[in-house]
Parts: sequence; structure tokens; C-alpha cells
Amino acid sequence: MTSSPPRHDLPDLRQLQAFCQIIDCRSMAEAARTLGFTQSAISQSLTRLEKQLGLTLIDRQCRPLRPTVAGERLYRESRSLLSEARSVVANVGRSGMDATPFLRCGFVDSFASVFAPLVVNRLGTRVEELTLRSGFCEPNEESLLQRHIDVVVTSSAMEHRDGLERHHLFSDPYLLVLPPERRVDSREALVKMSRSLGMIRYSRHSRMGLDIDIHLRRLGLECQRRIEFDTTDTMLALVQARLGWGITSALSLMHARYEAFQVRLAPLPGPALQRELYLLAWEGEQGTLPAELARFCSRHYEAAIRPEIEKMLAAG
Repeated sequence: MTSSPPRHDLPDLRQLQAFCQIIDCRSMAEAARTLGFTQSAISQSLTRLEKQLGLTLIDRQCRPLRPTVAGERLYRESRSLLSEARSVVANVGRSGMDATPFLRCGFVDSFASVFAPLVVNRLGTRVEELTLRSGFCEPNEESLLQRHIDVVVTSSAMEHRDGLERHHLFSDPYLLVLPPERRVDSREALVKMSRSLGMIRYSRHSRMGLDIDIHLRRLGLECQRRIEFDTTDTMLALVQARLGWGITSALSLMHARYEAFQVRLAPLPGPALQRELYLLAWEGEQGTLPAELARFCSRHYEAAIRPEIEKMLAAG
């Protein structure tokens, strides 16, 4: 066969598989039987491959068939390539069912500090490499949309975005945080206290701060905005110093180690206020792992976190 300038498009794996089978069997007829093709199809595949590469790959004058020098080189390289392709297919198949080689998670801070050790232990045999990031909800949500992380736990279901699977985890109740000598068991008592003691509140630009402000307006309370903060432990320290009172979520209190502060915790008077936490991932990309992880976290909340919240309030 006369050599011609090679084309730049690549041969497909089926052509290489057929070529390697011809070399292994030293016969087109036997290669065709092994692969389940006709001898004509195998012969045409070889001819196309040779034309595509611009090389003669098999000495057809020899019986049994033997590769040319170029054919011997292609055979060795193709064997390695086909083995790697089979490995890729097998690994992708496993990631869709069970094992996930890499998983990047973004958790809101309060969830991360309470649940991260449990999540790491739970995923130990399922994930080869695990990355956990914690922070505010909004940056984590944006990282999910940009595909910089794979799974996010946040306080928004992001219902405006298509293609996400959403798992509700649990409701995190908001609680009053009071100086130890203060007691508030009604809306009227809260109004009275707020006249003499300013509220220490989350930044109005934060999601929690916005939720709390909306709830207070629904109660008809216009509390003096005396001090704003970004972290719950700061609020606890200020309340302990009797510089004001605050509202935060139960999980945030656990994150801040509330028991180290001398404060009183109490339910919010009037309608309950709580934030919903969700586990979100791109639909279908992590197999069953997001749903399994969501069920695990929900069950742990009911078994361990909810009783702890009840203990918080009983101690207050």
C-alpha cells in the first residue's frame, strides 16, 4: 500500500480494538468471529484505519498475518490505550453507583461545626478525597453554581435554579438570647425589655439578619438598632456583658459553644421563627450520595440535636 499524507482526525477505539484483535488472532476471519462481526466488516475497518493513518499496518502476503513495523508500534500503543479506556469506563460506572473519587462540600458555618465530624466519618469509605469548606450561605451557593463545589448545605432551596436536586434537612429554630437575670415569656414582655435594653443584631445584609428583622416587624416591634455583629460568639459575649439582647438560631448557638457564656435562652414569643436548611447538588451527578447524606443528617438532627435544643431551653 502506497503511503499518503495522514489525516488529522483520530481513529476511534472500535477501529483500534479490531486492529488489535487481528494481530492477536493472526487472521481476519478469526478476529471477526471473536468480535462478533463479519469478515468483510473487519477488513473494511482495517482498510479505513490504514487510509486514515497513511500507513500499511499488516503484511497481507504473510500467512498467518503479521504486523508491519508501523503496525507493531500501533499495536503496542493501542493495547495501552484500550486498557486505559476500559479503566475509565469502569471508574465512571462505579462513581455513578457507589464510590465517588472526589467530593467538594460547602457548609454554612453553624452546620459545619456541628455536623462536619459526622459527615467525614460517614463518607470515609465512599469518597477517596473530601474537601469541606465552611462560610456564609451566599458564597457557597455561588460556588455550587460555578461548579467549584459539588454539595452545599444552605438556608435556601434555590428554587429559581434548574437542574438541582434538593433535600430538606431540618428546621433550625430561632431563640431569644437574654442577660441571665432577664425573663421574657410574652410579646408584651419583649416589647417592654426592648424599650430599656437595645437589641444586638446580625448585620442587616446577612440572610439571618433579614429573616429576624422581617419577623420582628410582623410582631409590630421596631427595636432600637444599637449594635450589629457578624458572629454569634460576639453576640453572646455582648449579651453576657448586659449590653443588649439578641436572637439567633439553635445551631448557631451550638456552633458558638453557648454553654461557655452566662446567658439565658428562651423561645421567641408569638409565631415560631425558624430557618430551613437544605442539602443541594447538581441533579444526577453524585449518584445516590446526596440523598443518603441528607437522610443521615436529618436522622442525626432528630436523634441528637433536637434533644439538645430542648435541654438548652430547659436550662434557661
